[in-house]
Amino acid sequence: MTVMQSETVEASNGAERMRRYRERKRQGVICIARVPIYALDVETLVARNRLKPEDESNTAKIAEAVEALVDDFTEGKLVPGGDG
Repeated sequence: MTVMQSETVEASNGAERMRRYRERKRQGVICIARVPIYALDVETLVARNRLKPEDESNTAKIAEAVEALVDDFTEGKLVPGGDG
């Protein structure tokens, strides 16, 4: 990769991050914490059909599953200690 290509990729990554940030802001979404997810947590997501087994090592898919779990909880679709 040349210096020019590297700068373009870096700019593209930065532009994509900014686009996602602005979209979240428009939707009223704030990101407040990074949450550690352990192997057992991932296994539980799979066992409860919130994550496909083939996505166990895909961090984006794990994040989507956790976000969906939080959404379901805040919308009253889950109760603490339930089978969610």
